[in-house]
Amino acid sequence: MTHWNVRRLIRGAASAGWRPHEVRAMIPRDWLLVVAGYSDQAKAAKGPRPGEKAPGTDRARELFALLRERRALAGQGGLNDK
Repeated sequence: MTHWNVRRLIRGAASAGWRPHEVRAMIPRDWLLVVAGYSDQAKAAKGPRPGEKAPGTDRARELFALLRERRALAGQGGLNDK
């Protein structure tokens, strides 16, 4: 639960006659920390998933073939000559 949501709870309770400090006293601190942590994790999860930008199997094979080719050329002196 973010700071803004706590304010919303307080405003909603004001119409029922509750005062802000009374509403805050009713909300356990541990619960606020758990909800804030969950919210932070949910925001982080919306980003790209791990490995999402990784090359596919075919692209990986192409890259390894290119690497083997370049290493073979380097052994012959082809790549290191400038």
